[in-house]
Amino acid sequence: MSRLSRIIALIICVIIFACTAPAVVLYAKGYRLGKDNQDNINVVQTGTIFLRSMPKQVELLINNKNQESNKAPFKINGLEPGEYHVQLVKSEYHSWQKTLLVKAQIVTKAENILLLPKKPEQTKLNSTMHQPYLYALSFDNKTLAYASAKSLVILDLTKTQTESTKNLENTEPISLALKEKIQQIIFSFNNKNLLIKTAVDWQVFNIEQEQIIKKFRAKNPQWLNSQEIIYFNNNHFYTLDVLSGATEQSREDNLPNYEIEQKVRKFLNIFDLDNFKIKSLSQDRVLVLDKNKNLYLIDFNHDLPVLILDQDIIDFHVAPDNKKALFYDSKNTYIYYLENILDRDPQKKESDLDLIYQSDNEIKQALWYKTSEHVVFLEKNNIIFIELDKRDSRNKVEFIFGHDTQQIISADKKLYYLDNKNLFEAVVEEKE
Repeated sequence: MSRLSRIIALIICVIIFACTAPAVVLYAKGYRLGKDNQDNINVVQTGTIFLRSMPKQVELLINNKNQESNKAPFKINGLEPGEYHVQLVKSEYHSWQKTLLVKAQIVTKAENILLLPKKPEQTKLNSTMHQPYLYALSFDNKTLAYASAKSLVILDLTKTQTESTKNLENTEPISLALKEKIQQIIFSFNNKNLLIKTAVDWQVFNIEQEQIIKKFRAKNPQWLNSQEIIYFNNNHFYTLDVLSGATEQSREDNLPNYEIEQKVRKFLNIFDLDNFKIKSLSQDRVLVLDKNKNLYLIDFNHDLPVLILDQDIIDFHVAPDNKKALFYDSKNTYIYYLENILDRDPQKKESDLDLIYQSDNEIKQALWYKTSEHVVFLEKNNIIFIELDKRDSRNKVEFIFGHDTQQIISADKKLYYLDNKNLFEAVVEEKE
């Protein structure tokens, strides 16, 4: 090739590069050919939708058009600004759908999507000879204890029902249960012992030994740690070592919440904290539900408490992520944000208050699911899931219905619920 030919070829390459480089750069920055409001073809900046779901194997539809990928997470680039109807679909599951607004050069996210099975796998945990009326779940979610009119039963939830059921009818706690109805069951922090309240006394039940190892009378005993209980009796505080059985006189300031309660007494200028519920959020902040069912946020560095709501609050729970609190009355459920949440959509600011659900029926119970982005309700006799994300509208699913449900407990990827005769385990998230 002659020198002139090489120069001409170089000039052609430079011209091609000069013409195509801007287009490549614009494409890389999210620009596409699109139509403006007058249907004129124009260069527009695009945005992205990012989705993360459980389960992961789902179909994605955008504006009713099936997308190629069928496994989350999904990242859909090159979307012109505007609203998009997004659906996640899976056979035998309730679908999830939401209209999301896409903005230029912005990633619109929905990262806490939960698809629930239409027919969840359910297991009855009690035998026909037992009718549970009270139950408790261990801190590690591996052991469940329930009381019936005739027995106390311990279930190892990591094994099958046949392998795990320990029917303790002929041991000491069962004879006591026949005489006095069990009123409360509290697991120790190491999940090896139960603190049991009857009408006449308190008893410590060791699960491995399958026997009562201590009986005592007391007012409001509490687990001090995995091995010790602190309680009040005859005008004195005592500490009980459940391994040795040794009891020694203690002091009030050894109570687990003593320091926080003293701060609350001083801050509110009251002494009696009976019928108060106090949850410590940090060294300086607590949530307080007073005896009049008003909910306060107290910051000990400020002069006055923040009244969050004053309308007969039944109960409150802090989310697993410790960033928000759920509370409810008989008809309404609210979320109060304890700190800014700016790293996800939709963003929230500290002290934001959301009414997430109103019911025509009685709300018996409301609690967090493990995601911290979903709430589980016991409404009438139905178990209902609802998401916090209020963009477009909140997805709500009737998960369990048709049972006379009295109580629910959320544990990892399962729910436990009690009706008037039986105790059930329901699988929320199945293994993939």
